[in-house]
Amino acid sequence: MKEFLLCIVLLSCAFGLPAQNDCYGELRAMGLRFLERQHYKDAINHFFAARYCLNKPAKDDLDELIKQTQDRWVKALNDARLKAQRLAAKADTLQSYLEGDKTYAFFLQSGKEKFKTGDFQSALQDFAIARFTKENKEILRWINQVWQAMRAEWLTQQGHLDSAFVAYAKVNFLDSTDFRTQRLMQIQSSRTQWQRALGSRKLSAIDSLYLSGDEANALFLYFFPKEIQGLSNIKRLKISKNRLLEAQAENWQLLTKLSTLSYLDLSDNELEDISAQNWQFLTVCPSLKFWI
Repeated sequence: MKEFLLCIVLLSCAFGLPAQNDCYGELRAMGLRFLERQHYKDAINHFFAARYCLNKPAKDDLDELIKQTQDRWVKALNDARLKAQRLAAKADTLQSYLEGDKTYAFFLQSGKEKFKTGDFQSALQDFAIARFTKENKEILRWINQVWQAMRAEWLTQQGHLDSAFVAYAKVNFLDSTDFRTQRLMQIQSSRTQWQRALGSRKLSAIDSLYLSGDEANALFLYFFPKEIQGLSNIKRLKISKNRLLEAQAENWQLLTKLSTLSYLDLSDNELEDISAQNWQFLTVCPSLKFWI
């Protein structure tokens, strides 16, 4: 009781209310503001203090306000408790999920399937989740395989076919339908086709080069070798009946190095939808004539 009266005295002193004519109205209004802000303890203290104001009317609603504040306070505390319980349950579920063997197996298998199709970035994400749930030698080997395959693919896109072939050869293969197996075949085919057409000639001495695909021996050019930019005096270049992949923009950029080129045959390839960017690569030479 002494503590409660001390609280009233402190409130009165803090706001100078005893010297004011409307002690009751001021304390009640302040209590309502605290209630609106959900500061329930401060609201109740002000409603209690208003009871002892000399100008308190005979009939007031302080008891009702105090009860309303207490009810709302209890409800707020209960809502907070339920929210905490729900969050704790979610945390337990998430922890159980992340640590579960089923989760590890799911993301490991998902990563393998994406890896098989050549979606190395997505595969790496799945393997990272699997590693988070359970780190072991198996998942670390798969992650290393992804990094190796991504490096091999970057070399392929840049036209470093010899290095790409070696890099892909270091990646373990699943079966003949695996993306890596197909890519290795494409790289080897491109290398063989290039070397056969080139023969023993020096790049700078060649003015005409025919790289047409060989149906009989299943030899096709899928990528431009990086060395193609060394054809500093090339005038006629025929790359018809091959399997050039339009998506490999880096390979098309190699053609921009051939400033002496006046004739380019790209007919009978898989180039139905050449992007505007790649068309620009093909028109860097003012006098260039090309077929597609």
